[in-house]
Amino acid sequence: MHKRGFNVLDIQSGVFIKKLAEFFKDKNIIRTPTKWGSIVKCSHANELAPLDSDWFYNKAAAVARRIYINKTNSLGIRTLRALFGKKKRGSVKAPKFALAGGKILREIIKQFKNSKYVANKFTIKDGENHTVGLHLTNLGITEMDKVASKIIKSMN
Repeated sequence: MHKRGFNVLDIQSGVFIKKLAEFFKDKNIIRTPTKWGSIVKCSHANELAPLDSDWFYNKAAAVARRIYINKTNSLGIRTLRALFGKKKRGSVKAPKFALAGGKILREIIKQFKNSKYVANKFTIKDGENHTVGLHLTNLGITEMDKVASKIIKSMN
């Protein structure tokens, strides 16, 4: 336990992602895209679309957790694509790494930015602002820590 209570790092990732996905769904923070949300694959390495109807909320919760635990400044869509990527199986060829789909991650980040959970991190170089990556806002950190505290309290 920390001075201010519990945080995301105190809980197993699977349990936290499940509860955070339920939180996003209940509070209507994230919405599954209606046009392509039911038929899209998460990567070209996958053979099928996700079978779980709440897959978009689970993916959003995993992305939010990843941004929370990130220690470097350079977390963007490309880095998230690499983090959520996997090996693509070939028939005869050896498996090769494939990036996750970028459209899904861009949509999740866009919805987080609209709900003020995530913002771009800037640095000033030569008198100009340059985007360095993504970071959680104070609202996002607070809400995620509240979910973590509820999980710990329900376990005890």
